[in-house]
Amino acid sequence: RNSLEAMNYSVEKVALTQTGVTLDNCAVLIVAGPQSPLLPVEVDGVRKYIERGGNALIMLDPFVTTGLEPVVRALGIVLDDNMVIDDASHFWSDPSAPAVTDYNRHQTTRELPLSFFPGARSLSPTPQRVPNTYVMPLANTSKRSYGEVTRDRAEFTPGKDMEGPLTIMAVVSRRPDAQD
Repeated sequence: RNSLEAMNYSVEKVALTQTGVTLDNCAVLIVAGPQSPLLPVEVDGVRKYIERGGNALIMLDPFVTTGLEPVVRALGIVLDDNMVIDDASHFWSDPSAPAVTDYNRHQTTRELPLSFFPGARSLSPTPQRVPNTYVMPLANTSKRSYGEVTRDRAEFTPGKDMEGPLTIMAVVSRRPDAQD
């Protein structure tokens, strides 16, 4: 929040459960790691905002069901139910905090430096492409990473855990008015 305000952005906390609250004047909606399921009115507010062409940054933690999973899936992304472990590239001695230095080419990541993603979950494309939607992976983990599906241990289990590299950040571009 402080960083955004230092760049002259106006930041407001919005409670979609309050009567009369809308996202009409919102330039970017940020959903940052909810730790419990959102209420149906909150999920509906986020869904409608995105359907109207709103911009959103959605960051969802591993092993937390928020209710936003169908909203994200409608954009062409499946939120994998895992925690990314990267034995080759991570913060200090924490393999559950993958480090990314090489991003896919996109305006969003153009000058992005080394970044850490503690407690990240992986993302996958939906089996079928969503019409008028383009999903581009932005950040991937190393080849020695994996998506751990068990909450209480970090040990790669072939056939159960997802093998890396894994996508941990993507951008979705939509053209709701276009014909596919």
